[in-house]
Amino acid sequence: GVDCWEKAAKSPGSRKRGYQKIREYLEGSKPGADGTREKAGIFVCECCDAWTVLVPTAGRDPNDQDEIPKGYEDHDIDCTRYMLSFEASFAQQKSF
Repeated sequence: GVDCWEKAAKSPGSRKRGYQKIREYLEGSKPGADGTREKAGIFVCECCDAWTVLVPTAGRDPNDQDEIPKGYEDHDIDCTRYMLSFEASFAQQKSF
């Protein structure tokens, strides 16, 4: 059969790297003073209710500022970081 699933990045430190990548992409989506964007960004449709509620409000764990609080609903965050890590690895494989 055809395997249509990509393996999730689950190496040591991958969660923290993924959260950092989400923060970088969110920062990159903000336009500069001249209205342009020079860095990769992430743009979310208004209809993505769970994402728009859960991801921006995910705080930082008081015991580890590079993690989200234990018990916080992280499915949308995990999907986002998996997607960003997949896109990064895919882009690195392309030759121009």
